Amino acid sequence: MAKDLPSLLEEFVSLVIYIDTRLKKSQSQNSCTRKVVVSSAVVSEPPSIPYTQTDEPMQLGATCLSPEESRIVSLELASEDDVAGRGTLGYKEALAPVTRYMPGRNCAVICPSISYYQHYLAAIFAIEEINQNANILPNLTLGYRIYDACTSESRAAANTLSILTGRAASVPNYSCNDKGTLAAFVGHLLPTLTHVVSDMTTIYRFPQVSYGAQDPALDDRQQYPTFYRTIINEKYHFVTINQILKLFGWTWVGIIYSDDESHQRAANKISSEITTSGGCVEFMALYTTENLLTISITIDKIRRSSANVIIISSNSHMLLHIVLTIEMTTTLKKHLLFSSSLENMISFAYSSLNGSLIISGNQGAIPGFKEFFYTAHPTKFPNDEITALLWLALFCCLKYGDNSSGIYIPACTMNDTLSFFGMSFYAVINLHITYNMYIAVYALAHALHKVLYGEPHEKQPLESELQLNLCKIQMCIETWLSAMVEQLNNHLKSIHFQTSSGDEIFFNEHGEVQGNLEIENWISYPNETTAIRKVGTFNSSAPPGEQLLINKPDIIWGTPLNDIPQSVCIGTCQPGYRKAGIKGLPACCYECVQCSDGEIANVSDMENCIRCQEDEWSNEKKNKCIKKTIDFLSYAEPLGLSLAMLAILLSITASIVLGIFIRNRQSQIVKANNQELSYSLLLTIILSFLCTLLFIGKPKKVTCLLRQITFAVIFTISISSVLVKTMTVLIAFHAITPGSMLKILVRKSVSRCFILVFSLGEVIICIMWFLHCPPFPDYDTRSSVMTLQCNEGSAVAFYIAVGYIGMLASVSFITAYLARGLPDIFNEASHITFSMLVFCCVWITFIPAYISSKGKYMVAVEIFAILSSSSGLLGFIFLPKCYIILLKPEMNVKGKGTSKKK
Repeated sequence: MAKDLPSLLEEFVSLVIYIDTRLKKSQSQNSCTRKVVVSSAVVSEPPSIPYTQTDEPMQLGATCLSPEESRIVSLELASEDDVAGRGTLGYKEALAPVTRYMPGRNCAVICPSISYYQHYLAAIFAIEEINQNANILPNLTLGYRIYDACTSESRAAANTLSILTGRAASVPNYSCNDKGTLAAFVGHLLPTLTHVVSDMTTIYRFPQVSYGAQDPALDDRQQYPTFYRTIINEKYHFVTINQILKLFGWTWVGIIYSDDESHQRAANKISSEITTSGGCVEFMALYTTENLLTISITIDKIRRSSANVIIISSNSHMLLHIVLTIEMTTTLKKHLLFSSSLENMISFAYSSLNGSLIISGNQGAIPGFKEFFYTAHPTKFPNDEITALLWLALFCCLKYGDNSSGIYIPACTMNDTLSFFGMSFYAVINLHITYNMYIAVYALAHALHKVLYGEPHEKQPLESELQLNLCKIQMCIETWLSAMVEQLNNHLKSIHFQTSSGDEIFFNEHGEVQGNLEIENWISYPNETTAIRKVGTFNSSAPPGEQLLINKPDIIWGTPLNDIPQSVCIGTCQPGYRKAGIKGLPACCYECVQCSDGEIANVSDMENCIRCQEDEWSNEKKNKCIKKTIDFLSYAEPLGLSLAMLAILLSITASIVLGIFIRNRQSQIVKANNQELSYSLLLTIILSFLCTLLFIGKPKKVTCLLRQITFAVIFTISISSVLVKTMTVLIAFHAITPGSMLKILVRKSVSRCFILVFSLGEVIICIMWFLHCPPFPDYDTRSSVMTLQCNEGSAVAFYIAVGYIGMLASVSFITAYLARGLPDIFNEASHITFSMLVFCCVWITFIPAYISSKGKYMVAVEIFAILSSSSGLLGFIFLPKCYIILLKPEMNVKGKGTSKKK
């Protein structure tokens, strides 16, 4: 028999968040109740089970209300939101150890922080808003059922299988649900349970929207293609933590993490990020309530820790245990950095929390939720087992009075509402996780609307078209329903809607809602009240370096002067010092080493010193570069003045000797030793003394060129004169035979030619030197004083020029040594031998002394070598002759100079 549309749909509709028989106020009372079938891709076809209509607004699975400790009670609930989404509402609430006595009642209760109950009510509030909104899912009323996972992975898996089967006894790959086919999941709050649920829902391509799971592993769209979340990815928390540590200079921290796979991975990732950025983790401590030895080890690490900042990476229901442990075990103030929201702990005024920083997801406002929350009551939700148990714990009352157990429990009055405890026990204005639950339900509702009706506010004749098609072929409905789940996934990827508070909601390519992180500051006041104040934000879409914005003056640190706490292994290295690692210790443990000369550290805690510019030098404290003083060998300083006076005195002495020779030019001793060569030698010795004055004073381009060419040419002429004098003596005594050709070589013209030829070699060397790389004024910046000196241009050319002079001196020494025994009282070969010996010794020692000297002392060494060698020539060659001329004139006569030796 053909069926009409409503009855046909009733046969296929199976709702966990079900379509109620109630109509929206905006719809006509004559409209029929429609139940939409959403079929899943299962392996085998489920049997047809008639739909049993119910008027219950909510159905509950078993609940957990068993104390884990003497003063702590835990509840957990899971919400299945079919069509709008079936979800796992993680509800694991730790009750605060604060006892309240209810007036006129014979029981004392523990006042809880009820943030998880807020998540539960947020889902109900969102569904009721949707049901009253004529623009979303018109003519459909969403219902819901609650399942309890009790933070147990095995129970979450069992519940998921039960949801998929539709019966308490799960039958994999079969659906026995008599109230419709599953559409989607919402939840779970905890990442570990979210993984368990997602591993099964992904097989059947059911969308899953989590409102609390931040695990970055859920980013993998290959492994989790149907997973979405309304909370920001935890990987941004890692980046935020790292940037906060850098901002405040915290390089030595501890990490405490809860005993679950997700937060263990998170702790390892945080540690890796810190280490990569140059920080150090002093300890990583696992916290679990199931192993006393592990707790003892963690407590010992906290007590022995020198780190003043501890990062907490924990699931929500373990946070209180961790904070209590820190509160009771530490005597020194530890500043905590929480990687997740603490909205479930707003009622706790522990001193250990004061000054802590919290990284929370983007908060949002839910208009009207505050009133909805405060008016929650067992009479408002008559079939709600969770609300009934919570009111029993909070107010010692039941919906109806009961005396069956022998203890009278009164009925709840209308004054028994959550407003009794005041706003200090829960946050109903600035919401984080609760807001994520709210938009998760709305996201599924908008996606389902697009599947059934297209975009909201669009008028599409869906009902008439459906009715026409269904009347034709019933199998078309089954085919259409089979594609609904996949369509729901596709539309979830592209939804973009605006909440009633004006927030833009959409999922990115990873299935995540975009949002910013908020940096909050926990403040505990002396009157045992608390406040959480926003002090900064992290914008993941901002350019690097501009993502984290924190208003430091707004932070209350809880220190005596509200100073920023320090958390470093070693104290600050002051300016002028750099960090130097200590072998065997982490990189953050270092010693402070003063910067080397010419380097500075102008700020604290520098890894490396900065080298000053060439014309600058580090000051005594090594924290500032100062201009170098320009130094050179000047006449104003004692060394320059002494050398100048010595050069002038020696030149005067040589001039006097020349004058003596000229005055006594007719004497035998002057004539006997080549008078012209003696004048030439004395003149070059005088010039060599005077050329040293070019080396003193501020170097200029002209003086740099003249000083080397003058020195080289004058010395070459001097040594050439000495060499020719020696050669003349040696040749003269070998040319005594008549007709000997050697007599030609002792002529004066020949002597001049020899001097010219020997000097020409040095002139050629100097010309090649100056054409290729001439000397120039230069600064020696290798020391704290910048020395202005003449750069030789080519050290090779300089040493070749000096080497040529040394070669001539060596030949002169050898020639004079050979002529030292010739029979003539005026024979000066022996004197030349000693003078050349001194000359060679001076210039041999000059080379290493010149190389090892720096700055103006190089110039002083060269001046000293010129003066010493020239003085040797003057002293050993001419002073003995002056002695004979002035003091022994009887020896200066012809005949006295002839040797008696035959």
